[in-house]
This record gives sequence, structure tokens and C-alpha cells, in this order.
Amino acid sequence: MSEQQQITVDDCWNRIGVWAGREQRSCEELAAHSHCRNCPTYKAAGRMLLQRPVELMDPGELTVSVTKKTTDVSYVCFRVGQEWFSLITSKILSTINPLPVRKIPHVTASSVEGICYNDGDSLLVIDMVSLMPGINADEGEAEGKKSFERFLLMSSPMGTLALRVSEVWGTQRCAMSEFKVLSIADTDKTSMLIKYRLPWQGGEISDIETEILYQMLKQQL
Repeated sequence: MSEQQQITVDDCWNRIGVWAGREQRSCEELAAHSHCRNCPTYKAAGRMLLQRPVELMDPGELTVSVTKKTTDVSYVCFRVGQEWFSLITSKILSTINPLPVRKIPHVTASSVEGICYNDGDSLLVIDMVSLMPGINADEGEAEGKKSFERFLLMSSPMGTLALRVSEVWGTQRCAMSEFKVLSIADTDKTSMLIKYRLPWQGGEISDIETEILYQMLKQQL
């Protein structure tokens, strides 16, 4: 591809956005959009790349793209209390700032906070700290950590869920060969939600099994 044919995109999301690392996240737009995926700049860059002429695309790039789809899985990484977890990206619709919640009559489960409304849609709000016994609440709330709190909007058979989490880190891709099956010795209620551990930030992150999460919530409604 000649230099004149190249399409240049300012990947600000890697320099100052969520993928730049926690210390480099300096983009002022994050306060308004909470994640680069929700930002018009990120969406415009995606459209530009997808709409470029086919002849400008390297055939080798197409081959690599297809290969990745068959071997890698994308996950959203987030914090609940003081621990980090992941959910498969295909189940996550978006990330929004917390909204006012209205209690549901006769629902006593502490993990089911109630209902909130987003763009005219009613969402079932789930407190992930209460849902996962053994998770320590965020001791840093008084120091401002509560400002990182977000709602993860997740698709489910019960409709869209708003999962209240302490912080959203962003997404990562992981090869299926790197999945580590959770030890059968872990039998607490929190680990009932976990089937795999994935490599993350030099350590491991616990992946929440969506089908088990749905079952637990149905039992509490």
C-alpha cells in the first residue's frame, strides 16, 4: 500500500482513553461517555475504517481478522468491591453512569435493587456486591472511588439487566487455549458463578458464567 493510499486514524483511545492504562486515562470525554466505545470519535474512526475501499485493504489483514474470530474471545473487565471479574463482551450492550432506582414491591433479595429507566426502557438493577457473598465492599468509597461506579447493561432472558459494578476497566481479548478451569476445591457461593480464570494484567481474572448468573437471579425474583 503506497503512502498516499494509507488512511490515518488518531487512535486516541489507546493514547489517553480506556485502553491506554489507568495512569494514562486523561481524555476529558471519558467523564461524559464513561467508555471510549460510547464516544462519537471512536465510532467515527470505526466507520472510516469499515468504509475504506476494499482495494486499500491488505489481503493478509483480512486473513488475520478471520483467524482471530475463531480463536479469541472478547471480555469486559470490571471491578466488584475489591475484586476483578469479566463477562463476555457479546452479552454487554453498553456502559452508563448509575441512575436513580425504584424499589420493586415484595422483592426482598438484597441483590435486586429495583428498577431504573434509561431512554424510556425499564432495567432491572442488580447489585453485584450483594449477589456475590465474600466480596469485600469498596473501602475506598470515602476517598472518591465511588465516582468510578457504573451500570453494565447486559442482555438476558429476563430483559436488559443493569449490573451495578464498582469500576469498568475496558475490554480484552483472550485465546480460548488460555482459559484456566476453576478448581473444584472452590465451593463458596461466589465461585459458583465462576467457571474459568483468564490471564489479565500479569495475573488472573475470574470470568462470570452468564447462564449461572441468570439462574441465580431468577431464584431471587
